[in-house]
Amino acid sequence: MSSKLRARITRSSAKLAVTALVAVSISFMPQQAMAAESPLPEPSGSVAVEPSTSPTIDVISSLLTDIPTISGTPKVGSTLTVNPGEWEAGASFSYQWFADDAPLLSATQATLKLANTMAGTRITVQVTGAKESFESASETSPATSVVTGGILAAVTPKISGTAAIGSKLTAVTGSWTIGTALSFQWCASGKAISGATSSTYVVTSSLSGAQISVKVTGAKSGFTSVSKTSSVTARVLASPVPKISGSAAVGAKLTAKPGSWTSGTTLKYQWYADGKAISKATGATYTVSSSLAGKSISVKISGAKSGYVSVSRTSSGTALVLLASTPKLSGTAAIGSKLTVSRGSWTSGTTFKYQWYASGKAISGATSSIYVVTSARAGAQISVKVTGSKSGFTTVAKTSTSTAKVLAASTPKISGSVKAGSTLSAKPGSWTSGTTLKYQWYANGKAISKATGATYTTTASTVGKKITLRVTGSKSGYVSVSRTSAATATIVAPPKPPKPAAPAKPSRPADNKNCSDFASQAAAQAAFNKYYRYYGDVFGLDADMDRIACESLR
Repeated sequence: MSSKLRARITRSSAKLAVTALVAVSISFMPQQAMAAESPLPEPSGSVAVEPSTSPTIDVISSLLTDIPTISGTPKVGSTLTVNPGEWEAGASFSYQWFADDAPLLSATQATLKLANTMAGTRITVQVTGAKESFESASETSPATSVVTGGILAAVTPKISGTAAIGSKLTAVTGSWTIGTALSFQWCASGKAISGATSSTYVVTSSLSGAQISVKVTGAKSGFTSVSKTSSVTARVLASPVPKISGSAAVGAKLTAKPGSWTSGTTLKYQWYADGKAISKATGATYTVSSSLAGKSISVKISGAKSGYVSVSRTSSGTALVLLASTPKLSGTAAIGSKLTVSRGSWTSGTTFKYQWYASGKAISGATSSIYVVTSARAGAQISVKVTGSKSGFTTVAKTSTSTAKVLAASTPKISGSVKAGSTLSAKPGSWTSGTTLKYQWYANGKAISKATGATYTTTASTVGKKITLRVTGSKSGYVSVSRTSAATATIVAPPKPPKPAAPAKPSRPADNKNCSDFASQAAAQAAFNKYYRYYGDVFGLDADMDRIACESLR
């Protein structure tokens, strides 16, 4: 036995207790000597010398002959009773109950009513025996089996998160009895979701229209397992993450692609630039303003339907908005003419590529900023696509407006003599069938008034000048084209006609004629003129010398 009662007795009674002696301890004052006539029995244990005012002998005696035991059922609400075992007659007892070796406050009676806090523990009791003239001794009972029947502290769980497809829901368990192991089961409209047994759950598309709940079960040794189920959510709304179509460029139109939501869902839109709501941008489309250059665009779609969870989904942001302009063409879309692209304003540092098109089809090899129209493009409409790119920004392609159709047009030629007074003729060459041609003739680059026909007769005023011809062709739906000929050689004056030979001097006639010899005044005048310059009035026909002959014949 490990616990014993020690008794103190006098020398005169030592012999009476010797049969119970286990160990003897002798104590006396150092100056005193023990009388020889009072011998003590030979000790069978150990001997210790202790100072004392009077010699005494301590006899240690074992009073406990058995271990205490506990009776009763170890279940919450039940009462356990201690049986202290066999002790020396007359011993009195005190008690201390323990739960898993921890002393229980105020548990000092021979009985113990098991409280809920003791569930899951093993109970022991320490019995301490006491008797007058004996030193007290303690002994502890064997432990009970685990106390059962405990009632767990449990809280109805709540669900945090939005019950929408793709969203994560979390079970908020609240405070349970310390040490409780929790398990989870998610349910859709009351049916367990296979494999959904963690504290979180990501809603899948198969649960569209369902109501989600979670059952939390708590278990702990010695306690009755408890299950608590949350309230159900509103119905799950099918709500895909939207996408944006279109180029994120200034002036471009972006379109929100909401995807497939639950039928009958009302959708609302809000566009954002770098995460900030754009004022009044609440439609399914948005045309990017110049103020958003260098920002990323996203769209949030909010869906609502009676009886369902309202859900908001936000698209990924676009690359940064590139400032871009629609290119314009300069030049005439005519065969042989050079077209040049004007890009307009773009974000600084943008790199450009070009592609020319004929009636919407890419022209092979036409990838520079200029293009010379070939004869193969007759009847086609020309456009150019400019593609701008910059690291971190949206790559943007802008296409110019198409020209009118290309008119087949030839450079005219001029045929004819360059002598003044000669007629020059226009040779217009081959033009698109049905083209109406107009002409304008030029002298040293200046339009000649009223010279608008296919031919032109040079005049003295054009002498020393060079003649050109401009032909303008037009046809409905086509580009009007003007072509100017090469200049002629300088117009020259015609050679002067040779002077007629002087008439031969007539012989002097006889002066035997007078006015009566002529049939008319004209005949008389002719005769007068013939000889007057050489011989004077040989016939005397000009009586008054006014060089009018035979005036009387008038």
